[in-house]
Amino acid sequence: DIDYLCSILKVSKNGCKDPFLDGWITHLVPYVLSEEEGYVPNRLVAENSNWSDYTLKQFPSGISAIKFTVGSATYSIQGGLLGIVVNEDGALEPKAGWVVSQN
Repeated sequence: DIDYLCSILKVSKNGCKDPFLDGWITHLVPYVLSEEEGYVPNRLVAENSNWSDYTLKQFPSGISAIKFTVGSATYSIQGGLLGIVVNEDGALEPKAGWVVSQN
């Protein structure tokens, strides 16, 4: 159903700035990034609003990271939803994973 697929995520132009994101998937994110206050409750959820002026940068990436030191070397561990695969039936499946890198 193409109408259903198009309702998941909608991108609206915002002049020369980052585009606005809307669609029902934006209602599933409980917190969004505010430049002034850090992460704050998503008003689309809190106020049951149907209008979004959020940009992609305001939604969490789904990846968590920490830095740590061993001796004089600094490392980073990142984990979360790192990719997707296409199943045999054509469905997309998120892939969780982790990586350790030296900084």
